[in-house]
Order: sequence, then C-alpha cells, then structure tokens
Amino acid sequence: MVDINGTLGNDNLPGNPNPNGLNTDDTINAFAGNDRLIGGLGDDTLLGGSGNDGLVGVNSSVANPGQGEIDFLTGGADADRFFLGNVNNVYYDDGNSSTSGTGDFGWITDFTIEDRIYLHGEASDYTLGSWSMIGPDGLVSGTGILLIDSNGSNELIGFVEGIFGLDLNSSNQFVYV
Repeated sequence: MVDINGTLGNDNLPGNPNPNGLNTDDTINAFAGNDRLIGGLGDDTLLGGSGNDGLVGVNSSVANPGQGEIDFLTGGADADRFFLGNVNNVYYDDGNSSTSGTGDFGWITDFTIEDRIYLHGEASDYTLGSWSMIGPDGLVSGTGILLIDSNGSNELIGFVEGIFGLDLNSSNQFVYV
C-alpha cells in the first residue's frame, strides 16, 4: 500500500510503482486544487478533495486497463470527471462474457449534478441497472454501469453509489470518447 498526498494547489498525482516495478494498491489524496489523479495498477482509492478533479483509477497504457481491479473514486467538492474509459479502451472489462464483472470496476462514491462520467464508445454500448454492493461500510445500493459485449452479455465496469435515475443519453452525466 502506498499513500500519496497532494498540496493545496493543482497537482498531477500518478500511482506509485514499488521498487520491483510492480504497481501497488494506492491511496491518493489530492486535498484542494484542480487535480488529476491516476491510480495505475492495483486496487486504488482516489480522493480528489475540493476543486475540479479528473480521476483515473487504472493504468490506461496496458492492454486491459482496470482488469482485476476495484478502484474507489471520490471526487470531492466541485465539478469532477470520472474516467471509466478513454478513446482507445473501455476500462474494467475483464473480457470474459461468462462473468458479471464484479471483480473489476470503478466505484464512484460521490457523484453529483456537477460531475461527468467518461466512457469509451457511445451510449448504445452500455446499459444501466440497480445494483447493491458490499463495501467497506456494509451493503450499498446505486446504479451499475454495464458494458454490453458482442455476445449481448452485460459486464459491470462502474458502480455509482447512492445514485439512481442516471441517463446514458444525458450529456450532463455522461461524456463519450
């Protein structure tokens, strides 16, 4: 476990590889400012604090970003961006259509009306559903963001804690890249 703390200014905080070159489970706390937090490999906890933050729980340069990871993404106050994909990849897709994806996903803990969730592709690639998860504080309900794979199976890639009624076609909630 590696703890990384930012400053009160604008920070770029990547996850920290250990001396053997393997990435670890990180806790990254940006405090205040407009920050970019990147967890990298491992099960990470990203805490944006106040400011307009961008949160990426994965190492986006690997072949399957987010595979086998559960990352907790907390934006904090102000307008935050939660990245569950980029122009090249869907994050947290294990590539196995026989699983539901509960072994790898981004857990968004504090989505608000100011925030946006970034996804690879387009709205028709996804579906939303009510989900309950067991988290650090017990059973939590919210909205699951599921990728529809080529076999028509649904793979959980994101969980939005405590929020219901999201709309994949709302540009006030989702941005497609």
